[in-house]
Amino acid sequence: MRRAARALIALSLGVGSVSFAARAQARMIEAEPEDAQTVDTEQASPSEAAAALAAETPPDEPIVAAESDTLTEAGAATEAGAVTSDEARPLDPVDTDAESVPPLATVEEAAEDSTPVDVEPARRLRWLDDLRLGLDDSGLDDAAWVSFGVFAGDVRNDAITMGTIDVGLRLAIAPDARATLDWGVAFADAHVRGAYNGATVEPFDARTGRVEGRNADLRFEWLPLVGRDVRFGFGVGVAVPVAATTRLPFDAASQADFDASSLTHEAYLAQNGAYRAWRYRPERVAVYVPLTLAIALSDDAVLALDGAGAVGVRVLGGMGQEVLGDLVLGAEIGAGVASFLRLGARAQVAALAVGTPSSAAQPSVEGWARLELAPVSVLVRATLGLGGPYGVGSDFVGWGLHAGAGAVF
Repeated sequence: MRRAARALIALSLGVGSVSFAARAQARMIEAEPEDAQTVDTEQASPSEAAAALAAETPPDEPIVAAESDTLTEAGAATEAGAVTSDEARPLDPVDTDAESVPPLATVEEAAEDSTPVDVEPARRLRWLDDLRLGLDDSGLDDAAWVSFGVFAGDVRNDAITMGTIDVGLRLAIAPDARATLDWGVAFADAHVRGAYNGATVEPFDARTGRVEGRNADLRFEWLPLVGRDVRFGFGVGVAVPVAATTRLPFDAASQADFDASSLTHEAYLAQNGAYRAWRYRPERVAVYVPLTLAIALSDDAVLALDGAGAVGVRVLGGMGQEVLGDLVLGAEIGAGVASFLRLGARAQVAALAVGTPSSAAQPSVEGWARLELAPVSVLVRATLGLGGPYGVGSDFVGWGLHAGAGAVF
């Protein structure tokens, strides 16, 4: 009985203590409702801690993990070879500094109100950059050309009507360096008078047609910029002896052919103002050194000075002086009157057969117009000798009209 009474008393006390504890806990929940829903992250597992942190964070705010939080359970699982999920990894800290992330409105305003960036326009091509002036072979870029010329007149006791064709090719072999090759041929109708002095004197008065080629001209030049507005160039060239007169005369008919051949070569020289005479001297090889100085007066105007000295040696049974020296000097100015049209003038003088009894100076002038229709250009020029053996006032007035076209490639 005593044992039953003691058990009943103990049970009554236990129930009362439990009821008292429940009532106390309810009062605490009513006083602090938020604390009752807070998860103890120190005692919770990493997954429970992350879930609780996500539940407490407003939707518009990023989840930030404290740097001191260490997920020991994830580390232990990794060491044990277990595969962890994204929930088991530490969360990367996110920079929530308001200054580092500009508002969307600010970015849009900056895009709309952004000041345009000044871009330097492409530099306009200057004449000094291409040097396409009044000569058929002038220029720096890869190009090919053809030029047609005419000459006619009474010369001494004879007369000649002649047309010429000159062709050329220029290749840029290095920056500011070029190689040029050109050659030409003349088609003439010559009326010659004279006599063949053999065993007897045989006079003749004949009209004959001739086709005569001039010497091929090959040269290499380097024309670098020595300042923003100046080019200075030099090089070396050779006149390959293609020009040749017909065979030596042995009667009146062959003398007429020989005189017509010689007259055609001489007219070819006079047609070009005797400039670069080594191109037109038959049966001679010549080596020469060209020099060029070009100065930009503006983007569309250039002053150019050029000259050359040549030494020619007789070959192939040629006649006349064994060695001949020729000097030339020219000055040229060109200006653009439109984006597609260049006009210019040129004055030049040639010292022929320097140091020999037949030496002479031959001045001449040229006017020219170049039509630029890229990549094609058309050049028209007129030449007139002034004084000297092939100029106005002489018995062999040299002049020429030239029209040609070229293409850059």
